Amino acid sequence: MDELARDFNRSTAPLKGLLGIEMKVKSPRPPRPSLWREDLLRNIHCGHCGRSYGVYAIALFCPDCGLPNLRDHFDREVELVEQQVRLAREVQDRELAYRLLGNAHEDVLTAMESFQKAVYRFLLDRRLPNRAAQLGSGKAVKNRFQNDLNATRLWANLDIDPFAGLTKDELELLRFNVGKRHVVGHNLSMSDESYAATARTEPLGRTVSIVADDVSRFAELCGRVIDGLEVELKTHCPEGG
Repeated sequence: MDELARDFNRSTAPLKGLLGIEMKVKSPRPPRPSLWREDLLRNIHCGHCGRSYGVYAIALFCPDCGLPNLRDHFDREVELVEQQVRLAREVQDRELAYRLLGNAHEDVLTAMESFQKAVYRFLLDRRLPNRAAQLGSGKAVKNRFQNDLNATRLWANLDIDPFAGLTKDELELLRFNVGKRHVVGHNLSMSDESYAATARTEPLGRTVSIVADDVSRFAELCGRVIDGLEVELKTHCPEGG
């Protein structure tokens, strides 16, 4: 097209008077370069601009529009959890079905813990750079984001309470599910003293129950915590989106 335009302009040059004709060719905006590797397992579609990109685990912001993508990543976690729940409903082996539900339930808490940790360290770097190394160290954080009470103490360093949007009953349900996750993950699913005192319907030494509705409700509550964190991220968009 460029060559055609040059030929056309040369042919019309002698004819130019008060009014002239000239052909110009504008190339479309080249796409932004993207990197693809086989070990980038997660593909995300930004809920704001629609751009697709790959990451190792999570990305706090879209690499194109710069807006927070935390909720998009958590939704992908929930999607994978729901697939495990569907598989649990289809298999005939009861023990395997229970194991799949247990893994799905555990994945919800793992996602909430990991997302909190990533956002907490990011905001420390932005708001308390002189104290970020100390407050965000492995020793300071440990596994405290698995428990809302311990997590709240950490978030107090930034004057943030991502659990504030939950009612008292919802917070109790969140804590109950966290307790269930620890029993399933660390006690072969057998009710221990602490859990039995909370559950009441599942006595000491009995296998704790897990149903699909438990997993879905747990994911919903954790998702609302994630929504609160995304609001905090909007004040630090890389491109001011």
